[in-house]
Amino acid sequence: MEIEDHYGDLQEIYFESQSGDLIINTQTKKFGIITKNWKRANVITQQGDTLDLFEIPIN
Repeated sequence: MEIEDHYGDLQEIYFESQSGDLIINTQTKKFGIITKNWKRANVITQQGDTLDLFEIPIN
């Protein structure tokens, strides 16, 4: 339940992705690499920052 509460609409991305997957924002052309553990999915950006998937602007 914690994943659903934290990620909301992004929970499908959390459940369907694996560590090492590439995530791309098609509008901004920015991308990152997903790293996952049992509670969180993080994205390592092109600048080397690590952000929680929830913090990434998808739209």
